[in-house]
Amino acid sequence: MDEVPELSYSLTVSTFYAPELRQWIEQLPPLDLPQPSEKRNPFPSLTEQ
Repeated sequence: MDEVPELSYSLTVSTFYAPELRQWIEQLPPLDLPQPSEKRNPFPSLTEQ
């Protein structure tokens, strides 16, 4: 079989807070966000029941 070359990806995310842009808040798309689950540990573990 032919060897498949390994793929490598890099993702960079930058966020900025600019309070002077409040004039645009009404033009933001609506966000449908779930309620917080109130977990003590956000990472699942097999030892926690």
